[in-house]
Amino acid sequence: MSSYTHADPIALSFNDTCLRMSDVQLLQGPHWLNDQILSFYYEYLEKVKYKNNPDLLFVAPEVTQCMKLTDDDELETVLNQLEAPRNHFIFFPLLYTASTPPPPTHSSLLVFSRPLPTFFPFHSSANPPSLPSHHFLHQITVPFTSPPSPILLPPLPPPPPPPSP
Repeated sequence: MSSYTHADPIALSFNDTCLRMSDVQLLQGPHWLNDQILSFYYEYLEKVKYKNNPDLLFVAPEVTQCMKLTDDDELETVLNQLEAPRNHFIFFPLLYTASTPPPPTHSSLLVFSRPLPTFFPFHSSANPPSLPSHHFLHQITVPFTSPPSPILLPPLPPPPPPPSP
């Protein structure tokens, strides 16, 4: 949706995040939030709201997207660079598109709780396609599965009922 030109001026620059007017306009209607809006919010949570809470890690959407495309060895490297092993709660946003190019058609949030140790999925849709988020869920558990704390994965949701005639 954003066209990053002079016709789309910068509305806000906050640490590593830059929001354009087209990003901000997404907040004025029934639109899906894009990576830029989520990145800004995650950075705000990390740098302002929870800056004194080292137990929380907010992984930016673009980093989560890269993680979805990496192999297990690279994934563990990324998590170590984020210092994920020291965090008690890790938040992974996932945006999905049903067609190309975006905008997204739904989103999920995966929250890892190290104290439990469990991943909790939250979906923006009542009937989300489960394959992408569950694929990422199974991929992301690899770095967290070292003994003595096995990961307790939530069960796969049941498939949606067939459409009625």
